[in-house]
Amino acid sequence: MCAVASAGAPLQPFVETRIGPGLHCGLPYDGLTLQPTLRAKLAAAERGLEAAGFRVVAAEWPSRRFDYLDREENVCVEALFSGRPVNGKPLDTWDWPPQFLTFSGQVASFVAGYLDAPVSIKEVVADMGRVGDMHNPAGLHRAVFDDKMDETSLRYLLGPKLAADVAAYNSYFDEHGVDLLLLPVTRAAAPDLADLANGKVRIPRLDGSRAGGGVMSCFNLHTFAFKHLHIPKLVVPTGLSDDGRPTAVQLWGRALEHADMYDDSRSKAHSVRFLHLAGRVAEGMHAAAPELARVKCAAYCPL
Repeated sequence: MCAVASAGAPLQPFVETRIGPGLHCGLPYDGLTLQPTLRAKLAAAERGLEAAGFRVVAAEWPSRRFDYLDREENVCVEALFSGRPVNGKPLDTWDWPPQFLTFSGQVASFVAGYLDAPVSIKEVVADMGRVGDMHNPAGLHRAVFDDKMDETSLRYLLGPKLAADVAAYNSYFDEHGVDLLLLPVTRAAAPDLADLANGKVRIPRLDGSRAGGGVMSCFNLHTFAFKHLHIPKLVVPTGLSDDGRPTAVQLWGRALEHADMYDDSRSKAHSVRFLHLAGRVAEGMHAAAPELARVKCAAYCPL
C-alpha cells in the first residue's frame, strides 16, 4: 500500500452510463446520469480528498478488443452488460445476473432450514408481493423457471465469467495504481418510497432530458454491479441535498482475487485491510470538508 492513498474517480459507467452496440443497449439504463446535486457532491468529495492529502485519479477503466463486438470496449462496461455468445445465444448478464438466479433458492433453503417448512423455490416466488407499478421482485426471480438461463450458461457465469469479471474490475487498480474507487451511491438523492415504487423519480439523461425511474433505475448499477464478486465497500455521508435529503458517496476496494474467493478467512482479512484504509480516507475527507459530514435531519432521522 502506498504511503499516500489514492482514489480512482471513473465516470463510466457509474456516473455516466453509456452502453454501446452489441451489449444490452436496449436496457433503460443506457444514457442515464446523476441528479445535479449528486454530481456536485461527488465533485466536492473529490476536492475534500485532495485537500486531505489523498490523490484523486480521474481516469477510466482500460479498453480492449472483444471479437464478438468487433471493436474495443471499456472492460468494466463489457463485463457488466456483456452480450457475448455462450451455448449459441447471447449471454444475458444484466437482466438476469447469477445472484438473481440463486437468491430465491437461498430464501427457500432459509425457510426450510430455519422454519422447518418444506417450501419450494416456486412457492417462495409465487408468494412474493409487488409494490406500486414498478417494484416487482418476483419478476426477477421467475427467470429460474424459463429459458432465460440454461445450465451451460449458468456454469459459465459462475466459472470462466466470474474469473474474467474479477480481472476486468481489478484492471482499474492495476492500470492506475489506486487503492480504492470513489463512486456514487445512487442516481437520485434519497427518493421517496412511493415515487420509487411507481417509477416517478426524475433521473437525468446525458442528452439533457429526464426519465421517470424506479428502484432499478435509481440503484441498479450502484447496488447490483459486481455483486457476485468479493468487493469491500463503505458508504460515506456527504451532507444534505438542496432540498434536505441525505446524500453519500461510496468507497470500493479491490476485488478479492478469484483464487481466494472461496476462503472466508482470506476474504475477511481483505475486507479488514480495506476498512482500515477507507476509514482513514473518510475521516480525512470530512476533516478537510466538514460541509460533507453527516447531518441529523428531523425529517429523516427523528431520533
